[in-house]
Amino acid sequence: MPVDAAALKPFEGRTVLVTGGTGMIGRQLVDILCEAGAKVTTVSLDPQGDPRALHIRGDLTDAVFCQMVTKDQEYIFHLAGLKGGAASMGQKGLDLALGMMLMDYNVLEASRLNGVPHLLYTSSIGAYASSKFPLKESEAWTGWPMDIPGQAKRMAEMVISTYVRQCGLLGYGAVRLAACYGPGDRFEVEGSMVIPALLAWVKGGGSPIVVKGDGSQVRDFIYSRDAAEGIVLAMVKQPDALPINIGTGERWTIRSVAQVITEVTGVPHGFSGPAAGYPVRVLDVGLAKKLLGFEARTSLEEGIRKTWEWLKTRP
Repeated sequence: MPVDAAALKPFEGRTVLVTGGTGMIGRQLVDILCEAGAKVTTVSLDPQGDPRALHIRGDLTDAVFCQMVTKDQEYIFHLAGLKGGAASMGQKGLDLALGMMLMDYNVLEASRLNGVPHLLYTSSIGAYASSKFPLKESEAWTGWPMDIPGQAKRMAEMVISTYVRQCGLLGYGAVRLAACYGPGDRFEVEGSMVIPALLAWVKGGGSPIVVKGDGSQVRDFIYSRDAAEGIVLAMVKQPDALPINIGTGERWTIRSVAQVITEVTGVPHGFSGPAAGYPVRVLDVGLAKKLLGFEARTSLEEGIRKTWEWLKTRP
C-alpha cells in the first residue's frame, strides 16, 4: 500500500529540498511530498519538473550555490548524482566518482552550516563489498565497494556518520537502493542500466533485443515509485545513521528480465557472450520491513510494463 497519511504528516507546511528532483526517483518523491502539503524546492540541471514545486536550475558542484539552496530548508532529500551502466563505470568511473564526491560534500556541508535539521542521502548497492549476498546493513562498513562510484557513496555515508557522532545531527541518515528503474530514467542503449538500456533498444526499433553477457547475473530491481515511498519512510522513521536497504530482496536473473521485456514489448531477445559484471547483487530488506514498515509493492512485470507504456509516448 502507499505511504499512509500519518507518515506524511511531518512534511505538511514544511520546507523541503529535493536535489535531483526532476530525475527518475526524484519526480516520484516530489509528487508524494507535494500531495502531503510540503513546500517543495527542486534542484537539478534539468528544466522545470513538477509545476507544484519551485525549481532552481544549478550546479551542485558549486559550493556557494549549495549554501544558497539549502538555506532555510527543514528537510533535504539528496538524490542528485551520476549514474550509468557497466560500460560507463569502466570508461568514466573516475569522472563519475569525482563528480559525485564533490556534489555530495557540498550539499552535506552546506546543510550542516545552514543548520538543516533533517537530511536523507541516497546511497546505492554499489557501496557494499561483493562477497556476501543478500547484503545486510550490519556489513555496511566491511570490504571494498563494488565500483568506484560506490566508493564515492561510501565516503558520503562516512561524512554523515561523522556528523551524527561529532555534531549531534541525529536527523541525518542514508538509504542504500537496489537497482532502480521506471519512468523518467535515462534511456540510452549505451551507458544506461540494463532495463532502460534494453527498452531504449526496442524504442529505437532494434530487433531482436541484444543482451550483453549470457543473462546469468542476478540482480535486485525496484520500481521508482516504490523506491520513493521507501525513502520517505526512512526520513520519518530512520533511527540512526546506519544506511537502510531499500529494495525488493528478490533475485532476478538478467535472462528472466529480458524475457519479461520480450513479453511486454513483443520483441524477441538474444545474448551476446559470456557473463559480465558481478554475478550477484541482492539486498537484504528485512530491516526496512521491521523498522520502516516498508515493502515494495510493484512486481517487476508491472513495473516494466508501466515504464514501457510511459516511454512509448515520449519522442
